[in-house]
Amino acid sequence: MEPITLITTALTLATPFLLKTGESIAEKVGEDIWAVIKSPFTKKNIEMPININSEEEKNKLFNLIQNEIAENAQYKEELTVAIENGKQQLNSYSQQNINNNAEVQKQINIQSNTGSIQM
Repeated sequence: MEPITLITTALTLATPFLLKTGESIAEKVGEDIWAVIKSPFTKKNIEMPININSEEEKNKLFNLIQNEIAENAQYKEELTVAIENGKQQLNSYSQQNINNNAEVQKQINIQSNTGSIQM
């Protein structure tokens, strides 16, 4: 995964935890990813900007993570694994309820898709 995609995805998944909003599973995934994000900085006693609503702090955080990814391949791998686990957790808790009250001509229910769909 490219560093920019990795960082953007990590911060997106961590946002419910940082904002303390959302469902508990999203907050738990965000908490787990945030723990991975901040781990090398905690060891170095570097203060992490966490106001996700501030563009300035968000950019500082993005740059800190980007520099750490460039210097530390193990950190990049840990972050990638945390993101994949988080996505998997979120997908496993998805639930879809569909009620049809009329005749259904064509219907497709999709949780995720990796190819094209033709009808």
